[in-house]
Amino acid sequence: MSGRKGLKNSFAGPLFKNNEGYTLLEMLIALSIYLFIATFLVKAMPLLKHYLFSDHDRQMEWEVFLNQAKMEFRSSETLWIEKGKVYLLNDGRTIQYEQYGTMIRRRVNGEGHEPLLLNVKDVAFIVDGKWLEIRAQFSTGKTFNERILLPSHLRKE
Repeated sequence: MSGRKGLKNSFAGPLFKNNEGYTLLEMLIALSIYLFIATFLVKAMPLLKHYLFSDHDRQMEWEVFLNQAKMEFRSSETLWIEKGKVYLLNDGRTIQYEQYGTMIRRRVNGEGHEPLLLNVKDVAFIVDGKWLEIRAQFSTGKTFNERILLPSHLRKE
């Protein structure tokens, strides 16, 4: 019996007595999780770079602004520009687009305050015959420019 006991003790070496270390299975699981996260980050970096460091949101904001303005121009009876502001006459209401601080806002009958574009450094509204040109420069330095074909009843040819 003592031989067996000695044999048993020879298998119970220092690796089996210390329960504080990692087992091979734990190490493989940790390595798998690390590789999964690393692979995900490598694939996600171009997307993160595109959405965090681009003017994607600014472009969408500009497009929404233009779509709203185009719809309003189509339904308006008269359009005129005075002191850098666009005025529209629509169903007896005077709609005004103007720069206010660092934004472009919309007002109806000289009342209200509807921000349409934010962080705007400068804006210009120019009527050129049948076109209305809108130029907006944002505080980031990015400039957007759009020429809108005016409906025939608003054209000044």
